[in-house]
Amino acid sequence: MPAFDPAAVERDAAGNLRSALWRLKAAGIDLLDSDKCSLAVREHTVVDLYVLYGWAGRLIGGTATGQDLSVLKWRTDALDLLPGWYDDWVLLERERVRQRLLHALEALSRELARVGRHAEAVESALVAVSAEPLRESAQRALIEAHLAEGNLIEAMRTYDTYRDLVKRELGVEPGYELSGLIRNFCRSATRTREVVAARVRHA
Repeated sequence: MPAFDPAAVERDAAGNLRSALWRLKAAGIDLLDSDKCSLAVREHTVVDLYVLYGWAGRLIGGTATGQDLSVLKWRTDALDLLPGWYDDWVLLERERVRQRLLHALEALSRELARVGRHAEAVESALVAVSAEPLRESAQRALIEAHLAEGNLIEAMRTYDTYRDLVKRELGVEPGYELSGLIRNFCRSATRTREVVAARVRHA
C-alpha cells in the first residue's frame, strides 16, 4: 500500500476545484469570483437556503405575504442539507434547517386554515407530519386544519393514529393540549347544537 501523501491530496483537490470552476464557466454558470488565493459566491447570487430562511421567518413571525401562501414551496427534500456529508457542523446545520422548516410548515397550515384555504392547510400539515411523524406540534397542526374545516371524523382519525403510534414507539400518551383539541371541539359543537335546538323549539 502506498504511503499517504498530504501534498498529493492537496494537489488533487486543487485540480478538482480548477476543473469544476472551468466546467461552470463553460456552462455559462457565472456564480463565483475567484483568484489565486480565494473563492467567493457573487454578491447577488440567490441561495436557496437563504430564500427558505426568509420564507420561514415571515411565517413564524406572523408577517407572511400573500405570495408566501400562494404555493407550498418547500417539501421534505429541503430538509436534507448537504446529503452524504456527516461532519459535525453539517449535522448541526441540517438539524437547524429541519427545525426551521417544520415550524414554518406548521405556521403555514394555521395561516391557510385561518383564511379558509383548508385543503392547502391540511396538505402543509401533512408535509410536516410525513417528515416527522412523532412530532406532536405537527400532528396538532393537522388536527386543527381538519377541525377548522369541520371534519371532526378526520381529526379523530388523525388523533387515534397518532395515539397508537406514540404508544407503540414511546410507550406514552399524547400530550394534554393535543387531547384537549378534540374534547373542546366536541363540547363546543354540542353546545352549538343545544342552542340551535332551543331556538327551534321556541320559534
